[in-house]
Amino acid sequence: MKKFVLLLLIILLSNCGFKVVTKDDFGDYKVKEILTTGDSRISFDLKKKVINNSSEYSQNLIRVNMNVKKTKEIKEKNIQNEITKYTIKLSASSKIEEINQDKNFNITESVSADYNVEDQFIKTRNNEKKIIKSLTNNLSDQIINSIKSELHAN
Repeated sequence: MKKFVLLLLIILLSNCGFKVVTKDDFGDYKVKEILTTGDSRISFDLKKKVINNSSEYSQNLIRVNMNVKKTKEIKEKNIQNEITKYTIKLSASSKIEEINQDKNFNITESVSADYNVEDQFIKTRNNEKKIIKSLTNNLSDQIINSIKSELHAN
């Protein structure tokens, strides 16, 4: 009797109909136009990644107006009042317009990270470039996921 109840319980619970939602299940989009302001290098990378992620054959046409800001702040100083760490924050405010449905929505995403100041300036500059590249990739992923989820919700 115990084995029968256990077997029945396993059969009922294993077929509950739960389905994992992936990024592919969200709506695709096609970018008609992207306007960017702010930091040109970061804007170019974000623009390129959003366009590359769009579907050429999608019926959801969107227009993107993106404002990108990069702020660099001092995080730590030592006893001699020398800077030892910086914090870089990237933020993007985007206004997305669905052309076919005359709907608008806003997306604001931001990422930040710290990097150390090295003895040589070129090493510090390389640390900054690596952090900016990594933050740009993270920010583009967040923006793409937000666009897809907003389009899926509408």
